[in-house]
Amino acid sequence: MSDSEANAKSWRLDWPVSGGSRVARVQLKTAPEDFRVSEVLDEFPEQGESSGDINVTGEGEHLCLRIEKTGDNTEFVARELATIAGCRSFDVGLCGLKDRHAVTSQWFSLYRPGMMDDDTALIEQILERWPVKAAHRSVRKLRRGDHQATTL
Repeated sequence: MSDSEANAKSWRLDWPVSGGSRVARVQLKTAPEDFRVSEVLDEFPEQGESSGDINVTGEGEHLCLRIEKTGDNTEFVARELATIAGCRSFDVGLCGLKDRHAVTSQWFSLYRPGMMDDDTALIEQILERWPVKAAHRSVRKLRRGDHQATTL
């Protein structure tokens, strides 16, 4: 092992101090709740911040859901939504990948033609896993980059 490899393994943020002891200690942003990320998608109206009584607006073959997640990465949630909705994994659309180590509010679309009557039951199943903040029907699948912004 070279000297640089040994130094890289032993390097710490524990530098010597001139007074013999440290006067303060700090921990910055150590929990997912310290990081909040939210997608902005102008084409869908925002609904209330509660998870109850979600009204599905709009028309189309795709059910778009704004889901709040913590500790789950985007691809895992997309796969689970496909399983819950009974559709293929590539029938789930999303605008972008979001961090699993944050509280993220993200849009997903599920291809569900002719199943508008079952939207409420599906949303109730999803509510058992993640809070659903908004629901909207659309004529097209969400694609990467469709969102206007991501707020932090």
